[in-house]
Amino acid sequence: MFIKRLTIFFLLFCSLTGAAQANMPESGWWWNASEAGRGYSIEIQDNQIFVAAYTYDANKQPVWYYSSGTLSGDSSYSGRVVKAVNGSCFGCSQGTPQSLDSGAITIKFNGAKDATLTIMGYTTQITRFDFANGDNTRYPNACYGEWSGVYGSPSFPVYNGERIKFNSTYIATDGTNYLKGYRTGSTANIALCSYDANSGYWSMILDSSTSYYQFFQFKFTGFNRMEGTHWTFLKGGTIAGSGENWVAFRTASKSFVLGLIAPATEKSEMMVDPNVLQTASEARLARDKSLADVSKGGTPVQPQIQDVLSKQLRALSAIQK
Repeated sequence: MFIKRLTIFFLLFCSLTGAAQANMPESGWWWNASEAGRGYSIEIQDNQIFVAAYTYDANKQPVWYYSSGTLSGDSSYSGRVVKAVNGSCFGCSQGTPQSLDSGAITIKFNGAKDATLTIMGYTTQITRFDFANGDNTRYPNACYGEWSGVYGSPSFPVYNGERIKFNSTYIATDGTNYLKGYRTGSTANIALCSYDANSGYWSMILDSSTSYYQFFQFKFTGFNRMEGTHWTFLKGGTIAGSGENWVAFRTASKSFVLGLIAPATEKSEMMVDPNVLQTASEARLARDKSLADVSKGGTPVQPQIQDVLSKQLRALSAIQK
């Protein structure tokens, strides 16, 4: 009776609320790959933006411009751009730099890593500059590192988290390329990450406990951020329903998980007794699945997702043999 009432409450609640779609543009270096020698630094703090452009003038002399102000909503900015002149060189006595108004600037963020920039009448498409990986969307290498994430739904606010580390590669017998890893602190809980070119989504599977798997389907909404959907399901079964929201952030770099001294939020990892961990995970995941069963909608899982899941399960099984 309690579950029935809870389900009715959930359906009524969902009918009265809508999921807000938000954009979260990334701070960092931006460029247009076909415009060599020119680039942009964009920094966003709260709803304030600062943009600096390094380029050349008509005489091919280096020059830089900047602009700052308040974003309009979460996806656009309009303001004035000024030219910085009469600055001081390194080691020179400090002078008084000047800023000369040079025209208008508008930025329309089409996503976290893509934007349309119009500056002083010139329009160009810019993207985040991935100078470390060459192409952060390469599959499945974008999953390298440690990811700390939360899954749940604002419409049924019970949340849980995972920390998953990917530090090696694996090629399945069907030729699929995977990154292989584990739950941080337990190498017994194996994880795989792969990319499906047909759907444009990445997927992860985690051997979570004696009885349960966790499955994640997502896209990268930033160099260090992934967003998508999460399911918990029994081994021997499969995923069902619309799943729960999943968002995760990279908390250790690729170089760090490969054993180098490199950026990470935590420099040590303590391995836990697998038996103790499995018992704790089993109880938590059983609770998670009960809550997810209550909160999930009736939307059927697309066959394409089921196909990706089946491939990942076969690859995971081959590793564990």
